Amino acid sequence: MLKYILLIVISMLGCDVQHAANPDIYYKRDALIKYGGREYIGVAVLPKAAKYDLEFKFNSDLTMFTLRTCHREFTQDEFRSGGWFSRKENSISIAYEPQAGIESPGYCPVEIGGFDVKGRHAWGFIDFESDTEKLSALVKCNGNRRVFNGVSVCQSLQGLLTSIVFPVKTIAAESDCFAPETKDNMTYTLQMPSKRCIYLFREQEGEQRFHRFTTIGYESILLRSTL
Repeated sequence: MLKYILLIVISMLGCDVQHAANPDIYYKRDALIKYGGREYIGVAVLPKAAKYDLEFKFNSDLTMFTLRTCHREFTQDEFRSGGWFSRKENSISIAYEPQAGIESPGYCPVEIGGFDVKGRHAWGFIDFESDTEKLSALVKCNGNRRVFNGVSVCQSLQGLLTSIVFPVKTIAAESDCFAPETKDNMTYTLQMPSKRCIYLFREQEGEQRFHRFTTIGYESILLRSTL
């Protein structure tokens, strides 16, 4: 019964639901990410650190795992238990150390994927705070409100409205995605674009601090239960 209720609720929200992944569709990132005693669903912004003890959990029969950064990519064949990687059932634990000068500092997010033979895959996205982006902002995303310190991320269904609010006037750099609208250079509103987009804002006066805002607009949700 609960499965049918879930389908009804999601359909009311206007989002497509599928049981097996279509390679032409960009799905919601919903792998469970655990770090520092906190849990994140699909996307996360983590504080800057030299090492990250990460755990990922998936709601399907995990047959392949991938991790990709701006510098390296690993697949399950290379992820043997021991060293910086361990696996327990549908859970993956990793001791991730960004490589200085390549993965840190700078923009170098982590993207993970969990795959099974039935096409019930799951994905995750992690960005990191940095020393170069320090301007705080309030992000209104998918019905939630959260203050980020310099680096933020928002995931919602493409086409929905998203807002980011700064305490000072800012300048938005040009982006290949939809340009956010603003009347006061403090509150910006945009229609969630498809897939991943990056927006950069700079404080107009004073310290001229920066803020990096990543949006992830998905087209569909992948349902992994069997009706």
